[in-house]
Amino acid sequence: MKIVSPQGLSGGLVVLWKDYVLVSCISVDVRLVDLHVEYKSFQFYLSCVYGNPMPSLRHCLWEKLQRIATSRQGAWMMCEDFNEIVSNAEKWGGRLRAQSSFRDFKQIMNICDMKDIQHKETEFLDMAESDHRPMIVTIAYEERRRRYQFRYDKRLTDHDDFVNTVKHHWVNCLSHIDDLSTKLGLSRKEMSKWKRRNRFNAAEEIQIIRSKLDKALRDHQVLNTEIKKLRSDLNRAYYNEEVYWNLKSRTHWLQAGDRNTAYFHGATKARRRKTCIK
Repeated sequence: MKIVSPQGLSGGLVVLWKDYVLVSCISVDVRLVDLHVEYKSFQFYLSCVYGNPMPSLRHCLWEKLQRIATSRQGAWMMCEDFNEIVSNAEKWGGRLRAQSSFRDFKQIMNICDMKDIQHKETEFLDMAESDHRPMIVTIAYEERRRRYQFRYDKRLTDHDDFVNTVKHHWVNCLSHIDDLSTKLGLSRKEMSKWKRRNRFNAAEEIQIIRSKLDKALRDHQVLNTEIKKLRSDLNRAYYNEEVYWNLKSRTHWLQAGDRNTAYFHGATKARRRKTCIK
């Protein structure tokens, strides 16, 4: 982790990374954290930039980036808030700026050979009622499939379709089987199929509702009643997530509703470490 302390009540930078990624710090100041990143056989430079809110002071950062660019070899990525734009098309509201005001930033983009990520390639985190939108940058992706142990999720009993599906399968599809253990195993498979079909995932539901709330807050035509309903749905989804981690952690002495999701998640990971054979 690398931290640049704020100046008074403004500014400040922080960069965090996983332990399995090798990161070396090249230079640090209040506007720029310049890093070299290595992961397996892949390595690149990463510059985390925060442009000065004062237009008259931004040239200092532009000059530093220009000096870095003249000697930099290899892949280079910038995660930034330059506090600058390249045209009036990138601003919303307010007076139009003179074209000459974009010249310096366009010049530094050309010198550093920067390529702007277009909207179709960009993924943002939800605002959560903030005026900042953190951007998600995916460098590499590996999907590892893992088979998980079946656990009954008591939240599913609140869904009539789930209850009816299990009853129908037990009565009509398993009535000819005498062995109880076999019937339970087949019932578990049917429950798992229902969960996959209905994607009953509290974390996914939270993201969907947050996205809807984010859009509603930015749309001035949306009624307050709809926003209140979305917030209520979001609170319910957070509660379901806490109940889920409570079940997985096998911890029952904490009452659901106290927003102890982080605790339950930590307890689950700790139990996995204890039961792991190395």
